[in-house]
Amino acid sequence: KLARMMSHTTEVVEWGGHSKWFEATLENSKRCLLMCFINKTDTNVCVVRFDVVDNVATISINLNPSMRNKGLSKPCLQGSMAHFKSIFNDVDCVKAKIKAENIASRRAFESVGFSFISNENEIGVYTVSI
Repeated sequence: KLARMMSHTTEVVEWGGHSKWFEATLENSKRCLLMCFINKTDTNVCVVRFDVVDNVATISINLNPSMRNKGLSKPCLQGSMAHFKSIFNDVDCVKAKIKAENIASRRAFESVGFSFISNENEIGVYTVSI
């Protein structure tokens, strides 16, 4: 429920629509979809997505609800960005768009070096050079 509230798309996505989106994502050479796990348990911590346009990637993260408030966002973001950069080495800037009320995401992105750039309709734009 919280993930949907903080997402830029808040309506319910039916399974058929999600399946089509996932298939298209796997075929999209300008999108990188990563999953972070806790090695000892194989517990899914989060999904991190990068969408690339020219030399800029837009990042989003969605934490497993049971993994929130455990300090896992920062290592997942750091690891995901390092892995992403190893594949998309021509990308030099990553951008995040975060709802103003999503304090946890703002803090997580700031903790890995993102800086606030502007505000667009209650959505904060943050960037970091990689």
